[in-house]
Amino acid sequence: MVHIKHLTGYGLIIFGVLIFLALVFPPALGAPPVEGIEATKPPWIFMSIFTIENWFGLQGLIVTSILLVIGLVLVPFIDRKPTPHFANRKALVSVGTLVVLLFIGFTVNAYFTKPEQHIGMGGSEPAAAQEETKAETDSTIPTEEPIQQEQSKELQALDQAIVVAGELKEAVAVKDFKLAATKAGELDETVDDIGDQIKVKDAQLREAIGEPIHELGKLTKETNPNVEEINKLVDTAVQNITKAKSLFN
Repeated sequence: MVHIKHLTGYGLIIFGVLIFLALVFPPALGAPPVEGIEATKPPWIFMSIFTIENWFGLQGLIVTSILLVIGLVLVPFIDRKPTPHFANRKALVSVGTLVVLLFIGFTVNAYFTKPEQHIGMGGSEPAAAQEETKAETDSTIPTEEPIQQEQSKELQALDQAIVVAGELKEAVAVKDFKLAATKAGELDETVDDIGDQIKVKDAQLREAIGEPIHELGKLTKETNPNVEEINKLVDTAVQNITKAKSLFN
């Protein structure tokens, strides 16, 4: 009962602090989802499980979550030592330390790993159906197929740029400016890959896209960057990238 009393008291304090932070510093919603592209990462607290999802797909995520909950429920039944000293609970402390180190390793790995396609894990459409769809496409528009593939690559790059811009904004919301600088560089690289194609169709729009992105690269590397200015630049970049998508539709 003493433990429950302390647990309830501290839990209510933490709950109150979380509510206060959520009201005063609400998290950003991020970029809108892009149909057909699964390239988002969760907040840092879920990054460790995200690594498992990348490796084993949605089933691994479900199994790991269930095992984690079961493990936490069993802790008070297994750990029956009356003393809190680590020296008398070496086995349990060792297991707990190992689990914590694993989750830290998974979290670090998730930051440097590109998201994988989890839904379908590479596609669940039967091979026969895929061949039939391809045959219908070939017979309908055989001469325009290479052009459509080129347009698809450009649109995918622009969609990816919008996703990266959203991740940049989320990093700024939690004041992770190191990650924000990395995302700014990734955004610049993504747009530069198709910069020539955009310039051919609209040179002014290409310049309008590049200016805020280059400013983001400089601003996010400052010691105390201006969060409001970064968000404005991200919004401007996303608006211009959205306009560029209309060039390739």
